[in-house]
Amino acid sequence: MRPTILVLFFLSGACGLVYEVVWMRMLTLVFGATAFATSTILASFFTGLALGGFVFGRVIDKGKNPLRVYALLEGGISLFAFLMPVLLGIVTWAYVGISRQFDVGFYGISVIRFVLAFMVLVLPATLMGGTLPVIVKFFASRQEKLGWHVGQLYALNTLGAVVGTLSAGFFLILILGVREAAYAAGIVNLLIAAVVFMIHLRTKDRAGPAQEPATARKVSPSPQPGDAGRPELSPRAVRLALWAIGISGFCALAFEVFWTRALVFYLDNSTHAFTTILTAFLLGIGLGSLLISAFIDRWKRLLGWLGLIEVLIAISAVFAIPIINSSIPVFERMAGASLDNMLAWKWMGVRFINSLSVMLLPTVLMGMAFPLAT
Repeated sequence: MRPTILVLFFLSGACGLVYEVVWMRMLTLVFGATAFATSTILASFFTGLALGGFVFGRVIDKGKNPLRVYALLEGGISLFAFLMPVLLGIVTWAYVGISRQFDVGFYGISVIRFVLAFMVLVLPATLMGGTLPVIVKFFASRQEKLGWHVGQLYALNTLGAVVGTLSAGFFLILILGVREAAYAAGIVNLLIAAVVFMIHLRTKDRAGPAQEPATARKVSPSPQPGDAGRPELSPRAVRLALWAIGISGFCALAFEVFWTRALVFYLDNSTHAFTTILTAFLLGIGLGSLLISAFIDRWKRLLGWLGLIEVLIAISAVFAIPIINSSIPVFERMAGASLDNMLAWKWMGVRFINSLSVMLLPTVLMGMAFPLAT
């Protein structure tokens, strides 16, 4: 049962990034510029992920069955996959009507478009954000294994997102079309919801009405190698860790926008360029989370490690700037290459390698930060 849930969670991560790439493409038609569309999609997605983690983390701690809640979340995401073209059409109709009635200027209409699109996109993103705490609750019945479970699940979902980004940017949109790619992901989400709900019903029938669900039982944690000497954090230290990871998330998104603007200028202003950059960004985060999960439950003084990781992120991000500058001559030479001597796959491969060279180290460190903060 658990391997099946892991596969479904991987597919869920893939679907989430299919939506991000597809909706970014749709927003480009609304905004008329990739930079505004990218900023809107990132702001709405990550706000929704934060809201979903906060809201559904509290919901699941009240004793709700994780599988049932997870199935409902996946079903809700699927619903938005089919509704989003209509909702974005309403956004376009609304801002066009406002711009005709009121002379608000370029920045005014940009703010209006952002707010309208944000209100639409943040809803499915909130449902996506709720999936991680719910699925962690299902797997992590023991507190001392929390770091390992969070790291592994976060890595699995993020690596699924890498697959989804590549699939949408290079295959699904080309083969199926923009809307149809979103519909295909919506069908997958619907199937995930159905399978998870059937597993929930089957496990519920096996447990019987008199038995308490396994995830709701109080399990006495057995001591682990890293727990014996790990100091208990004070409420002040916990607040410090929360503030640190919050500011770190803000900086991570700022870096992504900066790298996107810097690299798209030399790559090209297209969905393929956005896909390449996003894939490199997510791959680093997934690898970092996977790496840290192997050690996190054995380490002591996690707050100190978190501080060290944040310092290393800052240093590596600063060193990424000269890497971008050194890539300029390479891109300029490639821009003059014809299709005869520069095949499409080779061009995309070089773009990916250049993007990865800029982002790999800082994003791997970013991927380590979240499991440490938990």
